[in-house]
Amino acid sequence: MTKGQKTKAVAVCDGCGEVVPVRVWPDESVHPIGSEGGCCADADYRILEDGESAAAFE
Repeated sequence: MTKGQKTKAVAVCDGCGEVVPVRVWPDESVHPIGSEGGCCADADYRILEDGESAAAFE
């Protein structure tokens, strides 16, 4: 990733198991797209490493 560039990815929430589109910021923080509060109270996102999955949201 280029410095200062956000990227899109697909992640799974370790709290509830929901699969969500996310943006990964340059500081490597992960933010769900379209949901400011996250999917659950224990939202902690793990990026899925399948590049084809991420392409579906571009």
